[in-house]
Amino acid sequence: MMKGKSSPYLARRAKTNKRVKVDYQRKTLNNPFFRQRREKKETSGRSRKFFILIITTLILAFAVYILFFSSTFAIQKIQVNGVNRVGNEQLIALAWQQADQGQHNLLLYKTEDLYNSLMENFSFDSLRVYKKWPHTLVISAGERDPAFVWRYKGEQHFSDSNGCLIRETAVVPADLSMYPVLEAADNQERLNARDCLTIESAYLQAMFILSDKLKAYPELKVDRFLLEGEANTLKADLNLGPNILFNVKEDADKQLNKLIIIKQDKPAAEFNSLEYIDLRYGDRAYFK
Repeated sequence: MMKGKSSPYLARRAKTNKRVKVDYQRKTLNNPFFRQRREKKETSGRSRKFFILIITTLILAFAVYILFFSSTFAIQKIQVNGVNRVGNEQLIALAWQQADQGQHNLLLYKTEDLYNSLMENFSFDSLRVYKKWPHTLVISAGERDPAFVWRYKGEQHFSDSNGCLIRETAVVPADLSMYPVLEAADNQERLNARDCLTIESAYLQAMFILSDKLKAYPELKVDRFLLEGEANTLKADLNLGPNILFNVKEDADKQLNKLIIIKQDKPAAEFNSLEYIDLRYGDRAYFK
């Protein structure tokens, strides 16, 4: 076989195939610009954290200054509203007493503690303690109105219409002719933790009705109403004459009408000599 001439194209191709290919994927490329950018970012993050720490410290320092050293929110005035019988100075003294226990700053003053202290020491129907920024503490109270005198074991106190005592106002002799007097004749304790009577409201309602209606009959003046422990029974102790037994669950007008008839039918001396008149049972009346 005859040999031909070699082709220059094939020679170049063979030479090219013998070259070693460079693997750029396995090569580590280091760009100095990448490193500088990352270092700059880390430095920026540390600066931000440091800045936040400084700001937080300044805020805390400012808060401590405001709370304990500044007079920005210092209590300068204690205002009392709605009080007539209780002296304002008594309420103000209790408020300052609490302030002296590290609460001169209005932000730190615990109004709920003062509320509890005032309710324990005084008989308020309503009470609100609040802050009037930036320097005033306000005590707004509603006093209970006296409705009758409660007498127990020689002591007597005013009470409101719900049977809650008003201890801060003393009862003087003149008051006994102006207000009904209700007395526990059986020495049974009837006050709860709130200093209010535990009797049914029917007893108080009957006393108010009878006391008011009997004012039209001066000869039937009631010195006191008595609780003796007998169910539904309210006794009226007349200034002159017998004790009158009323049923608090029955119609008061009906029972009073029976009493008036008996009073009119009997001579004054005979009526006053009676020991008692019992009006508790329907249309009947018993007396002795």
